[in-house]
Amino acid sequence: MDFKNLMAQAQKMQKEMEKSESVIKDTLFDGTAGSGAVTVKINGGYEVQEITIDDDLMDLENKEILQDYLTIATNQALEKITAAKENNMQNLSQSINISSLLK
Repeated sequence: MDFKNLMAQAQKMQKEMEKSESVIKDTLFDGTAGSGAVTVKINGGYEVQEITIDDDLMDLENKEILQDYLTIATNQALEKITAAKENNMQNLSQSINISSLLK
């Protein structure tokens, strides 16, 4: 086993992971509900950046619908962040050639 090569690969992977995490953090993920009546945009750092609500929903009679749409849209955006992070980790793990490190 070549420990020098192993350490180099580990450092390379750490740099790639930091870079891709930074890209995800700066990316806006959107969720929508009610055929676009509500849109929520959240960055990869899980911070809500923008909420857009169609004027037709700004009626007190629509309060429960609006709350439901906000919940749906927010959860949809959060699911996209989670999927992007999982995909990122999967891609990083596939880029490592373990067998070459064990020689």
